[in-house]
Formats: sequence, C-alpha cells, structure tokens
Amino acid sequence: MRRLNRALFSFACLTAVIAAAPIWADATADCNQSKDSDLGIRRCTELIRQNPRNAVSYNNRGNAYHAKGDDDRAIADYNNALQLNPKDAASYYNRGRIYDDQGDYDRAIADYNEALQLNPKSAVAYYNRGNAYYAKGDYDRAIADYNKALQLNPEDAAAFYNRGVAYKKKGDYDRAMADYTKAL
Repeated sequence: MRRLNRALFSFACLTAVIAAAPIWADATADCNQSKDSDLGIRRCTELIRQNPRNAVSYNNRGNAYHAKGDDDRAIADYNNALQLNPKDAASYYNRGRIYDDQGDYDRAIADYNEALQLNPKSAVAYYNRGNAYYAKGDYDRAIADYNKALQLNPEDAAAFYNRGVAYKKKGDYDRAMADYTKAL
C-alpha cells in the first residue's frame, strides 16, 4: 500500500510539473517579448518572484521599463542583473544605452567597455560607444569604433553615415563624402 501511495504521489507531482510547463514557458516568452511592455513587466516580475536569482528576467524587465520611459527602474533592474551575473554583456550594454540617452557619456562608455570586454563581436556596442565618443567631441575614437562596427557589420548604413559626420567634423571632406555615399 505504501509503495502505491508513493507511486501515486510521484505520478501526481510529474503531472503537475508537465501541466505547469506551458504556463511557465508562456511567462518566459512574455517576459522576453518587446511588443507589450506592461505584459513584459508583469511576466518578468512573476519569474523573478519564482526565482529571485534570474538575471535574464531582470534584464528583460529593465528593457520593458526602458521602453515605457521608466529609466530609473530600468537601471535598477540592470544593476540587479549585473549583481547576479557580472558577465552579462547585454545588461551592461542596455544600461549604457540609458546613460547615453541621458547624456552621461562617461558612464555610457564605461558600460559599453564592459559589454565589449565580454562580447568583443558586438557591432552595435562599438557603434553606440562611437556615438558617445562623438558626443564628447572625441572624433578619432568615434571613427575607430565606427571602423570596428563596420568591420563586424559591413552593411551598417548608420555607421557609415556617423563615421562620415565624424570625418566632416575633422575637416576630412573626401572621406566624409565617401561614407555618405556608402550610407546611401
């Protein structure tokens, strides 16, 4: 009788796990999506309640908060994600984007540096770090970063255009025109 109860208990537990799997998968999918920020925030919050050490859910909820314009909460979530996983290039990059948007270029560059140290093949991180250097008036570093972004993504029209703008600021009109032409 005791073996039968254990078998029934095990079967009931397995059935509950299998039944809950689609719900958990839906919460993860909803947390990872970017179309509905409110849904993303709710579902990521559910996942964080279930597992407070879920760095990915903090990052994704940070993205949803940023999409809603709540950058303070977004930064707090990126900070939580990085505390849980200091090797999370995406959270460094995402937090850097917010600092960049806020005009805090030094902090943005520091976060892009961390992201690039962890993921040196991120063309978008080079591109955005180039934009931050450009905003600071450091056109040589901006051009170097646009070069690296273009090396990784040779079809990036925005990188050609922005590199052209940096060349123009330096008075190198021939290179600027060549980049503008490539951007078109």
